[in-house]
Amino acid sequence: MPRGRMEQLHRHLIRFIALDLIIIAVIVVSLLSSWSASQKIFALILSVILFPLGIATVVSMFKRTHYGIILGISSLSLIGSAFLLIGLIWVWGSMTQGDSGFLQGLLLLLLGAVTLRRVPTMRNPVYTQWYGSDALGDSGGLTNGSGEMLATCPGCSSILAIYPSRMTPGDRCPSCNSKLVFYEEE
Repeated sequence: MPRGRMEQLHRHLIRFIALDLIIIAVIVVSLLSSWSASQKIFALILSVILFPLGIATVVSMFKRTHYGIILGISSLSLIGSAFLLIGLIWVWGSMTQGDSGFLQGLLLLLLGAVTLRRVPTMRNPVYTQWYGSDALGDSGGLTNGSGEMLATCPGCSSILAIYPSRMTPGDRCPSCNSKLVFYEEE
């Protein structure tokens, strides 16, 4: 994978975590004005945990410190879980009490799932190798020494460990089932 693509993925993860923090801030502010006292305490605890962790994550990943990946995985896991929990609360409240938060709850459930899908990307050994060493192989991609290298799916941008010499036109992405090899007919 070209160096620019890995840097692009890294910047995407930083922006994604920063945007998640902004969304959590908006949600917490709205919860503080509309929920009961016990629910407000939950929102405050949520903000006390997630905001400092998220800010530390964005800064450490931007600087590429050695603990940035650990903070990134922790932030994405906690923020995604918070979105899922709040989404479930809103969906449940709209179903039982007739509130108007059903659509917002569904959107938060979707956002939680999308956020949690970023965790395997950060745990990918090739990404962690790039993050830690920034060493490029001769082929313009990251390698592990056995001919395996990092590539991204053209359909969903998932990070894949591939053997370029073994790729066939029938190979597909395990995440989105897109074709990985394209041959142009002459």
